[in-house]
Amino acid sequence: MTTKLEQNLPLRTSLCSRCDTEFVTRVHHPPIPLDTLQSGELPSQTETQQTLSFIEEEEAELFRYDEEISRLRRITGELEAQRLALHNRIEARRSYLATTRKIPLEIWEYVFTELCCTNSRYALTISPKVECVDAPAYTISRVCSRWRKIAYSRSHLWSSFSIDISNALPSIDTLLLLYIEKSHTQPLVIQLTDSYPLEDRDDNYFLEEDYAKALFGNNGKALFLALLSCMERCTRLDTSDFYRCNMLNHLFNEPPTISLPALHTIEVLAFSWGTPNYPQWFWDPIHTAPLLTKVITPSVWEDFDTLPWAQLTTLDVRELKGTELLVELITTCPNLVSLQIHEFIPEPHGPISTPVTSSLQNLAIGAEHSTPSSFDSIFAALTLRSLTSLELSSAAIWPSPSRDWPCPSLTAMLERSSTSLERLSISFPELGLASEAVTEFLKSTPFLTQLEVNLCGGLSITGRDSTTGLLTALNLSNPDGVLVPKLERLYILQRALRTHPEMMRLIVETAEMRSRQGLEDWGRIEDVVPLKALCVSFSPSRDSVEGLEDYGYGDESLAPVLDRVRTLSRGGTRCVIEY
Repeated sequence: MTTKLEQNLPLRTSLCSRCDTEFVTRVHHPPIPLDTLQSGELPSQTETQQTLSFIEEEEAELFRYDEEISRLRRITGELEAQRLALHNRIEARRSYLATTRKIPLEIWEYVFTELCCTNSRYALTISPKVECVDAPAYTISRVCSRWRKIAYSRSHLWSSFSIDISNALPSIDTLLLLYIEKSHTQPLVIQLTDSYPLEDRDDNYFLEEDYAKALFGNNGKALFLALLSCMERCTRLDTSDFYRCNMLNHLFNEPPTISLPALHTIEVLAFSWGTPNYPQWFWDPIHTAPLLTKVITPSVWEDFDTLPWAQLTTLDVRELKGTELLVELITTCPNLVSLQIHEFIPEPHGPISTPVTSSLQNLAIGAEHSTPSSFDSIFAALTLRSLTSLELSSAAIWPSPSRDWPCPSLTAMLERSSTSLERLSISFPELGLASEAVTEFLKSTPFLTQLEVNLCGGLSITGRDSTTGLLTALNLSNPDGVLVPKLERLYILQRALRTHPEMMRLIVETAEMRSRQGLEDWGRIEDVVPLKALCVSFSPSRDSVEGLEDYGYGDESLAPVLDRVRTLSRGGTRCVIEY
């Protein structure tokens, strides 16, 4: 549209350049000069009447403008609506031809599952500490109707929550309720956390009620009530980072009702001085949970009335002090199948009972800040009839000379237990492996199928390095007979010892002798299981035997070793030397 303004002529606006339709101003009175408006001069009676007449005529003309603009806007709106509809049709046709439509639903489900549920990621994470709400399934559902349909129909994408209920974000319970709804009947994994600063307790609040109000904010109760509505489907509950759990009492006038019929795993917060201070109404359903069999806890307290210990089959403890407590724990858990203690701290003790357990199959104990001798009291106290897997580790460094392993107490325990030990892992980087002791030890483990050894690479007290002593003990011509005849996998880590061609040949010879072809040649294929893997590492650099040409001994000396390694691989025995 163009506007033409000529003095003493009416104002014309072109509405259409094709048909020359114009909007012509019918009223065009001259404006009042600016200096007249600023002078404070009063108009005469004649000027007043004339000005009122101008106002009346110009208001009528203004009405004509408004009508014309409304008509044009209506036409423009209709055109824009038609354009939008046309644009949507084009986009729909492009979507109809899109290659993503060819992707099967199973692929979309895999992609969405990888996005929402992998790498220990919860389907919903609410963390006011970092002002973050991570809700990938909800985000996916807002992309398009097809993705929304897929997301809504896959309940596992909505079935795990990590909720920080301190200073809960406004209306965040609405999002949680959506996740609860879309998870349908799917089993739930729930984590409760509390990021409110611990130091604020004593400095700013004298009454627990005021502290609880500051802790949970205005939305904490609504968020917790939303969680309570789905607790019947909770199969795993993690409260290990919920430090102010005792403040829950101040959220409710009456204790809420909780039922945990599906709960099988719980990770609890524990203090070194005693029982976690959960409210009793929170403890009771945990204690009576019929399917609860696994507990993960930083420590074990002496009050054994809080958890259904007798029905536990798996227990993971970050720190446990003293053999007495360990013995009491095993006695209190008669159905325990797996026990892992990350840090065992030895303590002085008097006479200890020696329980005999027939349920414990998997035992893993670490003593990162204690010497391996701290295990002696454990081995002396326990008799484990059903033990099939044993892991022992200690990274402590102590002055030389160190005592060689295996220690007599471990061998005595295995012989006393008459156990069918199948998997053994020993990681004591500061110890050597005594040949005489290892022979007696291997005699006590005739059912061993997998052995992992991480010991000192220097010479043991007997003057022989650990790897040489162990490999020699596995020789079929051993005068003590064939040791560990069911051994399928052997892993040795001996970082302190520099390898050499003779050591490599010994490793390969052992692998060849215990391979299927070697056993057939020795006539032992009927009573000895062929070795599937022999891996020896002399360095954490993790280079493999395939790169030994560059080791420094030359192709001529190592080429036969490499050929033998490849022949072993073709025959079903994997032989790896890392240096």
